[in-house]
Amino acid sequence: MATSFEMAPALRAIFPQDMTQQKKKLMAMLGTAVNGLNNLEAIIPAVQASGVRHVDYKVTPSMYDTVGAALLKTLEQGLGNAWNDEVKEAWTVTYTILAKVMTDAAAEHIKNTQ
Repeated sequence: MATSFEMAPALRAIFPQDMTQQKKKLMAMLGTAVNGLNNLEAIIPAVQASGVRHVDYKVTPSMYDTVGAALLKTLEQGLGNAWNDEVKEAWTVTYTILAKVMTDAAAEHIKNTQ
């Protein structure tokens, strides 16, 4: 996710030097999201757990905005002519929902552990 680091260099500090596993995790989460879009209730627990894990990584809510923007930019570049308003809207809605579930779970976890 070099684009995220370009958009917000401070993000680099919370990621390992070797991004191989991070890339695999991101692709797995995106795959889960895409495959679960017709049944969001089924993937919510996994998304919430991911949000809670991100508390330990010191991820803040604003970082989700940056990563979302970078993801959309990467998808636009990667999909080329297949990228259109409908695809952009679908990915925007999907990422927004996932980020909201993650940040809500993180906030609840923080509240419960204080």
